[in-house]
Amino acid sequence: MSYIKQVTGAMVAAALGAVTPPAAAQELLLAEAAVQTKPTVEQRAHQLLQRAVQHIKNKGVVGVNDFNRDAQFVDRDLYVFSLNMEGILLSSGGWSATLIGENVLEQTDTDQRPFFKEIIESAKSQTRGTVQYQWYNPADGGMDAKLTSFELVDGVVVAVGYFPAAPTLEQVQNVLNEAVYSFDVDPEGALRKFANRTSEFQFRGLRVLVLDLEQGNVLFDAAERYLKGVSLADVVDVTGRPFLLEIADLAQTEFTQQLDALILNLKTKRVAVQRIFFKRTGSHVIGVQAEIKENTEL
Repeated sequence: MSYIKQVTGAMVAAALGAVTPPAAAQELLLAEAAVQTKPTVEQRAHQLLQRAVQHIKNKGVVGVNDFNRDAQFVDRDLYVFSLNMEGILLSSGGWSATLIGENVLEQTDTDQRPFFKEIIESAKSQTRGTVQYQWYNPADGGMDAKLTSFELVDGVVVAVGYFPAAPTLEQVQNVLNEAVYSFDVDPEGALRKFANRTSEFQFRGLRVLVLDLEQGNVLFDAAERYLKGVSLADVVDVTGRPFLLEIADLAQTEFTQQLDALILNLKTKRVAVQRIFFKRTGSHVIGVQAEIKENTEL
């Protein structure tokens, strides 16, 4: 994922110096304004979806045909697709065009999650919403959390999918704090929430980890479910480092700490840096895992 470092007006002034020609200063200030007003991928996806929805309202359901070929329904890596409520793919401006006319309810993501079905089920209870799932991201060659925003119009689901920006440090901290609070209030209920792929605890690919200090094992790991009950000393990264044991030894109740581990993702077959933010609560440690990729600013 890529990030653009914002340049402030003060930085521009400092870089220019007192003798910089006014014309050059103006060019830099215009460039700064362009960066600051550049729409985010979320905004672009929302705008594309609203354009498509309005098109159906104006032209009727036959307007879905235009999503296949009309350039106004494609924005670089973003495109529109549509489904009927039975799960038949009606149109697509992207990779799924080969599935037009097929029932896609059983199509799954890399976690074997039937995301098209989830979109349809969500559309039955609300006219608009967003579904998150795991998908191949060509921008970095790995699996990422992908969001698809949809809206139900004239009995047809119109949707746009996109890869959101990686979570910020503040967002990770918020997820961790909420996870700690939820576990303190209702441990069993919290574990169910942590496992729910549509919950806020799997926001943008984040996964919750719970360690049991009294038993010395993994109580819950949303990233690797098979680790439940495994001894902390037996969980190592690709270098042989017992990182969960280190986390158990380091964890404090007063503040959040972090630790990086090199993990082989068995789904993507890639070694990646997992940064784990963690905090102790009673006899447990709650952690939030985030995969660190190039230019991630956590």
